[in-house]
Amino acid sequence: MNGQKKKMENLFKESQIFHLTCLTLFSGLFYCGNIELKNLQGLDVLNLLIAVDELNIQQLISHVQEYLVKHQTEFLLQNLTSILKIVYQHETFTYLWNFCLETIWEVPKTLFNADKFIDLKAPLLELLLKRNYFNMDEIEVWESLLKWCFA
Repeated sequence: MNGQKKKMENLFKESQIFHLTCLTLFSGLFYCGNIELKNLQGLDVLNLLIAVDELNIQQLISHVQEYLVKHQTEFLLQNLTSILKIVYQHETFTYLWNFCLETIWEVPKTLFNADKFIDLKAPLLELLLKRNYFNMDEIEVWESLLKWCFA
């Protein structure tokens, strides 16, 4: 019981910090008509995107996705499998989805050789494999699938 209480306290603290960050950003949006993303780390921008999606602010969803792709590309590439999992859960993240698909097509090893490749859920992996346009040898795809199966 004590461990669970500690987890809840940590979650609340993290949530509180995130909500304060979002509140600051949203206040800039509502009072000044703009939102400043350039001082945020990639993960913070991604979390903001998720919050904006939950609030269903369509124009901001597009803006934040475009910002991530144009200014946080390295973050996206380093965390491609995690980004894929998030994008798969949010239908409105089409710009990020297309970025991920384009990246996988151009350099499929960014997905198949990623440490977290084995963490992908079957429906997402199936969706990616059905596209069947990887720019790599088929045997390498099969080797990665076997690694995923046995993980």
